[in-house]
Amino acid sequence: MTESVLKAGHVLVVDDTSSTPYHSPHIGALFPAAAMLALPLIVDHQKLGAMLVTFEQPHQFTAEEIALDE
Repeated sequence: MTESVLKAGHVLVVDDTSSTPYHSPHIGALFPAAAMLALPLIVDHQKLGAMLVTFEQPHQFTAEEIALDE
């Protein structure tokens, strides 16, 4: 997911990780999450990493939740 969000360069919203190309089954086994919000950490055009906000159940992120995390 980190690689995907850094490549995209913007927030990725995944309401259900079971049906997205952004979530790796290998990483999912280590860090289980049913929903995820991924935010790239970019400073001065340098890609540093990502912040992942996860939920144990599928979750529809609201515009307010996304704005607060950004």
